[in-house]
Amino acid sequence: MIEFVDDVRHHPAGYAVTWAVCVRRRHRDDDIPLVWFNRHVLSIERSSIGWSCDDGATVGVLVVATVRLCHNNRSPYELQPDDDLRFSVTHCENQQLPVVFVLEPTITSLVGHSSVQVSFTPRVAGTYAVGVVVGGAQEGILGSRRTFVAGPLDASQTTFVDPRKVVIVTEGVYHRMVMLPKDAFGNFARIAADKVIVEVRKGSASSSLENVESLIEPLPSAEYEILWKIETGGHYLGTVLYEGQAIGVPNFEVICLNEKETCQLERNIASRVTCYKATLLDGKQKEMFMYISPRKIQLCQKFLNIPVQRWACRVCPLTKVVFHAEPGVFSLDDGYQPRIALTSSCRELIGATFVRFVLNNSGGSESFVKKRDFFYNNLQQHHSGRGSAAVTIVVSRERLIPSAMAATKILLDSDWSRPFAIHFAGEEGMDAGGVSREFFDLLTGECFDPMHGLFRKFDDSPQGLVHPSSRRYRPPNLDLAHYRFAGRIVGKCIVESAFGKPLVAKARFTRSFLVQLMGLKATTQLLETDDPALYDSITTHDITGLDLVFADEERDKTTGKVTVVPLKKGGEGLAVTEGSKSEYLTLLAEYRLVTSVKKEVKAFLEGLHKLVPSQLLAIFDEKELELLMCGVETVTYEELRRHASVDNGDSKWQEVVAWLWAALQGFSAEEMARFLQFVTGCSRLPPGGFQDLSQPVRIVPQYSGSHGRLPTAATCFNRLYLSTYDSYQHFHGALVTAITEGSQGFGLA
Repeated sequence: MIEFVDDVRHHPAGYAVTWAVCVRRRHRDDDIPLVWFNRHVLSIERSSIGWSCDDGATVGVLVVATVRLCHNNRSPYELQPDDDLRFSVTHCENQQLPVVFVLEPTITSLVGHSSVQVSFTPRVAGTYAVGVVVGGAQEGILGSRRTFVAGPLDASQTTFVDPRKVVIVTEGVYHRMVMLPKDAFGNFARIAADKVIVEVRKGSASSSLENVESLIEPLPSAEYEILWKIETGGHYLGTVLYEGQAIGVPNFEVICLNEKETCQLERNIASRVTCYKATLLDGKQKEMFMYISPRKIQLCQKFLNIPVQRWACRVCPLTKVVFHAEPGVFSLDDGYQPRIALTSSCRELIGATFVRFVLNNSGGSESFVKKRDFFYNNLQQHHSGRGSAAVTIVVSRERLIPSAMAATKILLDSDWSRPFAIHFAGEEGMDAGGVSREFFDLLTGECFDPMHGLFRKFDDSPQGLVHPSSRRYRPPNLDLAHYRFAGRIVGKCIVESAFGKPLVAKARFTRSFLVQLMGLKATTQLLETDDPALYDSITTHDITGLDLVFADEERDKTTGKVTVVPLKKGGEGLAVTEGSKSEYLTLLAEYRLVTSVKKEVKAFLEGLHKLVPSQLLAIFDEKELELLMCGVETVTYEELRRHASVDNGDSKWQEVVAWLWAALQGFSAEEMARFLQFVTGCSRLPPGGFQDLSQPVRIVPQYSGSHGRLPTAATCFNRLYLSTYDSYQHFHGALVTAITEGSQGFGLA
């Protein structure tokens, strides 16, 4: 027999049951209920999810999952005030991946609702699950999963394996490139091979297209192989396009050699020195002999059959071999000496030999990360005999620099290679790595703090960069030995980083100091970054009536005595006019940035090169050198956006600003550091972060008619100038080019 019983109970999961009907069997001792017909008991098993998209939809679109809550009899269940219910969205293949979602109604307004909308935008391809947490336990729900696939190829995210700015090919022979097709969110994307086009133009971007044969094939690892060939030797510009959008490096340079030249190139690399005839285009058409080795380019003239050197430069990324549009004509520019122009029938072979030597010197890659790894490996080999026994260094916190100099004065060069075990006098801490990190952090902070006088700021604002102090600007107790010590400390930080114990110099160096460390010439333009107030006062104002003369004044920090230093012969009596202020600015920059601190820079380099050979450092440019010495500071997109100001502009320009935020959100730490370097002049923020900048980062429209131009910056005002673009891909490519330009060692005039 069956009887019906009214009862009031509580569900085991914690949900109140206001009334229930229980169907029982009579005449049974266990009296077990057959079925509960619950009015206010949530059944997750009977609930379901409806999706706004089908399985296999692409990432990047807003997805709405509607959770329909039900009783056991599948009737709608209205949430009660005491229901302990939570929702989650997880990526099934990577459950650590955070997924942001929105609930409608909100979590505080769920009472009385029987359905909840969970909205989110999947960005990583894979399977996502909407979960319901009941009483702290995850419950399965019908139809809770959806799989999303990668979106269409995004040219700004797509790259090549080991991309090159200069490609060396042989005529009639296929050149292989491996493409990593990505969508807008970095997922591997499937592509239509027939939409990949390789465009090649001879000599310049305005030349007509060459006939290029190309093949595109998918590889098992989601990559695509692109094979293409040129039939005629010479100098070209190449671009890989997908549906009209440039992929990777736009207008990369192509040096196409014939078969005989390719064989000669390999002999050049194997022999490690080669010589070619070239004519110097200086009006006198002098015949020169160009010697190229892995370390140096030398231009010589022969007298009595004996070569006499007339010009030389290093073979490194900072040196540029620039091809001109005219056949055979090229220039050499090492960033320090005046650029020279030459012509040679072997121009392509000369350029190819130079490029190969530079790549070999840099580990075979142009990326900073790979160059840094190559540099670290070579530095480890250089210090391979350093041993594991630590050198104990006892220092005083109160007299950090003097005590550290005294403690290391007796050390041999080999001792500097060994690990340091730091002990602070009067303290009981044992150095297991943390004490050393604190020591180098405090020591570099003090060495490069303008308050101590070894380095100084041209600008008193927190954003001011530090530059070596000349003799008159520092206390008399700070001599050149302190600069050698500072250089050694920076070198020690680099060596320890190479051996897996990252240490960085706590400093924000001037661009002109970094340029000089690389052996380059500091130009007038660097004064804009290093001393923006002075640069602005001269370049943007009429100086008539300011009584300026071709001389600089220096006030001795100890005695207060003012010394007048002529910038040219008789300069102290020669007035500066509007017509001559450009010359004045050049001479002033040369004196303040270079001449007045030549001994200090030399001493710093002596200390640095004791631990880090100059030929190893030569593989970097000055921006990469700062990243190597000072590290990559964590600059978050959120913090930048919170402190930046944006000028008004039309709707088209405002769209570009939105693209900027989208691009920055996907930047790596290194890319953010380069962006900060591009806008403010330094890859590191002042101690107080963005709020310590002399002026907030300001995003400004470029002048009318600048559509499609590269972004520019005024570092003295922390301004970023953006023009308008046809698409996000065009903008992203222009932004990346702008923040990384100047690092290539081979260019086109």
